[in-house]
Amino acid sequence: NDFHQELANGGSEGIDFKRSTSLLKEAIQTLVLRQLQGGVLYFGIADDGKIIGQTVTDDTLKNVANSIKLNTDPKLYPQVERVEFAGKFCVRVVGAEPAQAHVAYGRPYIRVGTTTQQLSQEQYQLLLQQRKNGYGFDFQP
Repeated sequence: NDFHQELANGGSEGIDFKRSTSLLKEAIQTLVLRQLQGGVLYFGIADDGKIIGQTVTDDTLKNVANSIKLNTDPKLYPQVERVEFAGKFCVRVVGAEPAQAHVAYGRPYIRVGTTTQQLSQEQYQLLLQQRKNGYGFDFQP
């Protein structure tokens, strides 16, 4: 499966790991960045790629999906699924929206090295301009 290959690639560009859904707020901030790159995010895997696993119920999946939708703008509606690695369950989140500028919790973010930091207003305005120029009505077939 694709997720086994993603795990083998490790925490590379476009793939992020979070130890558990207790880091959901930080994960949403990261996800709005990865959305521009078509990335994938996993819960239940340590930063070094070690599979920790976690309890993944239907409520867990609904909570992750709803939190992402409620705390992003424009709204993100990612694919959220339970996957299994070596007998341990994890949550896999894949963005499905076109690449465009998104904010989390009302703030834009940028990746600096391995950290997620708030994007400056000037940089955010540039992203918004790109979105307007590349995703507006005039660019539709």
